[in-house]
Amino acid sequence: MALLENDKTLTLEKLNHLTGIWIEQEYNSNVHSELKQSPVNKWLESEKVTRPSPSLTVLRQCFRREIVRRVRRSDATFTIDAKRFEILPLVYRGLRKIHIHYAKWDFTNVDIVDPKTKVILTPAYPIDLKQNSDRKRQVISEMKKDDSHDIPPLLQKMMSEFAMTGIPPAYIPLSETQNDSGHTNSNKEKTQ
Repeated sequence: MALLENDKTLTLEKLNHLTGIWIEQEYNSNVHSELKQSPVNKWLESEKVTRPSPSLTVLRQCFRREIVRRVRRSDATFTIDAKRFEILPLVYRGLRKIHIHYAKWDFTNVDIVDPKTKVILTPAYPIDLKQNSDRKRQVISEMKKDDSHDIPPLLQKMMSEFAMTGIPPAYIPLSETQNDSGHTNSNKEKTQ
């Protein structure tokens, strides 16, 4: 401050600017009497105690409430404060009650969560009733078991991979015309 005593045009902005220069050039680079080193070197040697700031998405999720709603069975929807939301994907359609996290001031970030682990299962979206009235409905049918293959898919995959190797099978079953000793039976023995 002694350097600026005679400055008649000193403003707060100029004082802040000059103070910043003095701190960077003079104070932080000279040896401090208590630290026995410069403040910059002390800061560089010190353990880092800072932590990263959470993202905006994480902060938004922290300030939400949890409620339980009953699912409307006819169209897989539920309501929050007189707004209707749909449940997508339809895997969660069969649930009777769902746990929802939402912020009262922001209906664009509504999630269906697992009640035990609090893990987000799927987002829920508000229904635009005008657009929804003109939309063609998806036919929802029960999943049917595919009986066309008697062999499970994993075993089919293993069989095809083995066939591509070209290695002969380790076990070759006896044909109908061979007996236990490996000799071929004649037609006479078969007919008797």
